[in-house]
Amino acid sequence: MYRITNFKILRFFSYIFIITTILAIIISFYLRNFEDLFLSILILFLLFLPSFIEKKARVYLPFSIQFGFIFLIYGGLFLGSLNHLYDKFPVLWDFLLHLFSGALFGFLGFVFLYILYVQNKIIGSYLLISVFSFSFALSLGAIWEIFEFVLDLSLGFNMQESGIPDTMGDLISDSIGALFVSIFGYIYLKYKKNNIIGIHIEETKRLNPHIFGKIKEKIKEKIKLKNSQNK
Repeated sequence: MYRITNFKILRFFSYIFIITTILAIIISFYLRNFEDLFLSILILFLLFLPSFIEKKARVYLPFSIQFGFIFLIYGGLFLGSLNHLYDKFPVLWDFLLHLFSGALFGFLGFVFLYILYVQNKIIGSYLLISVFSFSFALSLGAIWEIFEFVLDLSLGFNMQESGIPDTMGDLISDSIGALFVSIFGYIYLKYKKNNIIGIHIEETKRLNPHIFGKIKEKIKEKIKLKNSQNK
């Protein structure tokens, strides 16, 4: 029931986001506002991107993480840039979105390296996974700042309103969100203490039996082989 309810909520809000974005495309085209038209088309493309990547990679994320990425795109580009929430709440909206994005991308990096770790495809430690997730989130945050700079320079947007202070504020917000995931993820792995990150990792395991189920089978086979050799 939990998954069905969440799926319905996700689908409901996804439809709202998509419909309002399509309406923005139509209105922008009618008014010949090509700047908003380009941004609306970009938003529509990005709204479908998380689902596309998930299916191609065959790594399924919990509902809250899926919805988080969709809302991040919609909240940042549609509400923030297209509907000027960045102007209405210049500090708060920017800070919250970058804090949120840092946590989301930190979790994504955490899960990615954790999968490689448990599959024995890398040699590392829990600390390495945590440091990587932090670095991964900050790297994507820096790429986003480059994207904002390119849009400002080429299309006359004003995404980096105050230049360097805006960029540094965004990266600091990203780092706070990423640090939260890194610390609580490390605590979950190292001390087996469940927390908000641990809950999402366990849900990720449950949604991906084709990955983590095979790992359990390999561990059982290794244990049986070791026991047979000791006899």
